[in-house]
Amino acid sequence: LLTQMDYEKEYEDEREHFEIPEKKSFRAYTAVLYQEPRMRIYVQNSKVRTKRLETLSYLPKQYEYSSARFKARSEKETFEAENRCKLAEERAREAESDARNLERRLGDGGTKEERMELRVTQRHAVDCRRDCEVLKKLAERKRKLVNYSRCSA
Repeated sequence: LLTQMDYEKEYEDEREHFEIPEKKSFRAYTAVLYQEPRMRIYVQNSKVRTKRLETLSYLPKQYEYSSARFKARSEKETFEAENRCKLAEERAREAESDARNLERRLGDGGTKEERMELRVTQRHAVDCRRDCEVLKKLAERKRKLVNYSRCSA
C-alpha cells in the first residue's frame, strides 16, 4: 500500500529519469538541431554526431497555424467554386424550363423527331442538374476547408 508521500517520491524519481539532455549540453542540442542533418557540426574541435528528429520523438507535437497566404487562396477558391455553382444552377433551371416548355408544346402527340428532341432536352436538363449538385458539394467542401487550420508536426 503506497502512501501519498511514497507516491510523490516515486513520481519525482520518474521525472528525474526523463530529463531532456538538450537543456544541459550544447553538443546534445546541436545533435538534434535539424530535422534532416546534412552539414557537419564541430564543437571544441570534435565532430557532433547528429540525429534525425523523427527517430527521437515518439509522439511529435503538432502546432496549429493558418498562414495568411493559405487562407486568402482558400477564400478565393471558395468564392470561385460558389460562382461556378450559381452558374450551373442557372443552366440547370434554364434546361429544365426548356424541357417543360417543349413538353407542354408537344402534349401527348408530336412526331418521332419532336419526341426525340424532347428526350434529348430532358436528358440535358438531368445532366445539368447532376453537374450542379456536384459543384454544390465541391463548394461546400471548400467552404469547410477555409476555417480548417493546418497542422504541422
